[in-house]
Amino acid sequence: MENRRWWQTLELYFDLNKTYKNFGVVIQSYLRRSENDIKLLVKKKANVRLCKGIYKEPPGIAFQSADEISENYKFVGKSNKENMVFTKNGRQVKVTPRGMVL
Repeated sequence: MENRRWWQTLELYFDLNKTYKNFGVVIQSYLRRSENDIKLLVKKKANVRLCKGIYKEPPGIAFQSADEISENYKFVGKSNKENMVFTKNGRQVKVTPRGMVL
């Protein structure tokens, strides 16, 4: 799914966001394209929830190791802290300026 219909999901979000403002989109940071998705969403002032991701995807689409996934989560998260909700183990968390999760 990640490599097929992702753009349709973002288009749907942008269309609905013209009328409805109280919702957002979830980006999985383990996907290699997440940084570019975040840049686009930031330009459009989207509400973004960042998660690490759980589905098995090939190495060309997603980071594979826990360390790579965690590093990309922190890196992508720094792109737009103000418009994102961060979660850990299903709970909302705050991220400090140095990238530490509280």
